[in-house]
Amino acid sequence: MSVEDILTAIQALPPDERSRLRAELDQRLSAEQDAKAQTFREALLASGLVTKFKAPRTGKTSRPRRLIEVKGKPLSETIIEERR
Repeated sequence: MSVEDILTAIQALPPDERSRLRAELDQRLSAEQDAKAQTFREALLASGLVTKFKAPRTGKTSRPRRLIEVKGKPLSETIIEERR
């Protein structure tokens, strides 16, 4: 079956079946991406480049970050000047 045949068959499906197909494809693709990410993390650990993975910070579980004050001109201007 060609891609065009598949696309034509999808267009012929009723909306509820298209939604079901979309959900199934999303689930399978997500599982595939998760497996690839896990394989990558395992390779990093095995190579010694990383010793552990920290959980990502979220706004609910971590303390709020404090902003720092920069005296003088804005930091972005300093960076631009140093690049010249």
